[in-house]
Amino acid sequence: MPPDTAHAVRPGCPLRIATALGVMVAAGNGLAYVALSLRVYEETHSTLAVTMVLLAGGLPVVLLAPVSGMLLDRLPMGRLLAAAGLVVAAALTGLAFAHSVTATVLLVLGFGVADSVLQPGLTAAVPQLAGEVSLVRATSRLQGATMGGTAIGPLLAGLVGSIGGTSTALLLDAAVSVFFSVGISTLGLRRTRAPVPHGADDGVAAGLRDLRRDRPIGLLVLVVSAIIACMGVTMVAELFLAEKVLHGGTTGYAVTPAPCSWA
Repeated sequence: MPPDTAHAVRPGCPLRIATALGVMVAAGNGLAYVALSLRVYEETHSTLAVTMVLLAGGLPVVLLAPVSGMLLDRLPMGRLLAAAGLVVAAALTGLAFAHSVTATVLLVLGFGVADSVLQPGLTAAVPQLAGEVSLVRATSRLQGATMGGTAIGPLLAGLVGSIGGTSTALLLDAAVSVFFSVGISTLGLRRTRAPVPHGADDGVAAGLRDLRRDRPIGLLVLVVSAIIACMGVTMVAELFLAEKVLHGGTTGYAVTPAPCSWA
């Protein structure tokens, strides 16, 4: 007797897979930024160069948010997230072998553009992944996994970097991004854009106008942007503290951000 189709897929399985993938993405981001910050500082001894790298990775996440949201609405979400993961993998592979500041900044910029799709994409996929789990619990589970991955990433960067160097850490992160692309493709995420009335403007310009009219959301965007900028400054300060004051090297810098993530 064939199994009941209602039990063909275990309840909550897509959400568990997405949660594991969220941990991988967050840990990979932490690993990449710590490894890159250390390598750029060791090669240039310039905090300005480190700041440029961090800004190249962080600014696209904020500035391209309207474009990323539009793409996630209008394109098949699974394919878009898989493509973004492959772009991240390609950028990380290039970063493993690039040693000039210009090439590093450009590749990190490509990484940041792809990450501007990945970060909101996993959250936007929660309604398709939750199944029988409430949206509140599903979102909390995914956000908790992301925070855990953010704490793990710097530790992995210190461990892998001290054993095999920063290039090995970046190549490992690239392999993880490829695995993410394969995993996200198996979840069957679909296009989620709802039909709009004829003649209605639902493009990026309309979204920006709504953002200006909605003062609480506009204030939230400004606050989040300021937090991201402060995090970049903090990472540079932590690097200087670990290298120049504490003489902790790779492991010291990698461990420094972890308590902030756990808090």
